[in-house]
Amino acid sequence: MRLRPGNQSCIAAAFSNGVTKSDELTKLLHDYTNAIRDYEYLNTLIPITGSQARNQRLDIEQAFAEVGNLSEDPGTYRRLPDTSMLASDPLRDILKAILPKYLT
Repeated sequence: MRLRPGNQSCIAAAFSNGVTKSDELTKLLHDYTNAIRDYEYLNTLIPITGSQARNQRLDIEQAFAEVGNLSEDPGTYRRLPDTSMLASDPLRDILKAILPKYLT
């Protein structure tokens, strides 16, 4: 199979620096996969209230003036779950009410 002179430059460009179109596509798909995974994780975080968002925004704007033109939607602010809170269930609540404080 003979290549036309115009096609040789396209193939040479595809293999320049050892990177093929397949490698570029693989990297792009990997980046998209990471972005989707990050988006799913961020959506699992807990949204903060409007007043908390305004306070956070003021703190951020004081440190970074360029943030002032971003969305003011409080739903864009999220927080990690509070790990200091223990899970509660009916049995635990009953035991806490009946047992002395030093046992609970």
